[in-house]
Amino acid sequence: MEQTIESTEVMEFFKTFANIERLKIAGLLATEAHTPAEIAELLKIKPMLVLRHLEQLTHSGLVCQTEQVYRFDGDALNELSRRVLQGLRPTAKMEDFEGEDFERKVLKDSFTADGKLRAIPTQQKKRLVVLNYLAKAFENGGRYPEKQVNQMLQVYNPDFAALRRYLVDEGLLKRENGVYWKE
Repeated sequence: MEQTIESTEVMEFFKTFANIERLKIAGLLATEAHTPAEIAELLKIKPMLVLRHLEQLTHSGLVCQTEQVYRFDGDALNELSRRVLQGLRPTAKMEDFEGEDFERKVLKDSFTADGKLRAIPTQQKKRLVVLNYLAKAFENGGRYPEKQVNQMLQVYNPDFAALRRYLVDEGLLKRENGVYWKE
């Protein structure tokens, strides 16, 4: 099996922090710069072991050395995390959404890769596409108390009350006495 550069970098990233002592050293250096002898004394670790851990942390670019003092490079960790984790984010593809071209485009533009609704569209035609998509979360004939409807819609957008109101206004959900259903 061929290993990509990204997967190699991911493995190295996790190997770096897989050791509890190395993790403790990184944490200690994140708060204050230290010499290897100070680290060994503070963490009660053998000095040779501290040097090996520091070598690996330095090799990964997370720790830098000035004379005999080591310090953690938080910016390097942020950059490494960004590079390593960017390939792990799911990406929404146009073909993931059902329907005609306009509907697919509206859904692609309206939702993030992790399924969150960026904003409720102001244009009714686009809003209706989004609402029809959200209405698929409700089963025909199923009865839902308002609290459950709120929880289901909050997964998509924090303005669940507006989404709930639009779903009722557009006739996609019916409401009576705090109970909602889809016909």
